[in-house]
Amino acid sequence: MRTTSVASATGLRKNYKDCSIPSEGSKIRELYDLLMANKGVLVRISSDLRGGGHGNIYCLMDFYGLDIRHVSKGMWMLVGEWFGKVYVDYFTEKVNGN
Repeated sequence: MRTTSVASATGLRKNYKDCSIPSEGSKIRELYDLLMANKGVLVRISSDLRGGGHGNIYCLMDFYGLDIRHVSKGMWMLVGEWFGKVYVDYFTEKVNGN
C-alpha cells in the first residue's frame, strides 16, 4: 500500500502503474534522489523541480510515503518516510546524531 494513492486504492483512478520509486530520468525522480541524499537536512528546491506549484512534492508524499515539510520559501526537508504502518523519522535521527 506504500505506493498506492487513496484514489487508486478505492478504484477512482484508472490505469495507474504502481512502482517503488519514480522512473529514471524524470523530474520527480530527480527530486526524489535529492531528498533521499539529504534526509533530515534543509534542501533548496527550485520551482521547476517541484513541478510548477508543489505537484511533484505532493506526488512524493501521496504515492511514495515521504514526509516532506515546507520550512521556508524554497526550502524543504525530508523528515521521515512511511513503510506500511512503520514510520522512520530521519529528522530525529539527525538531531540525535545517529
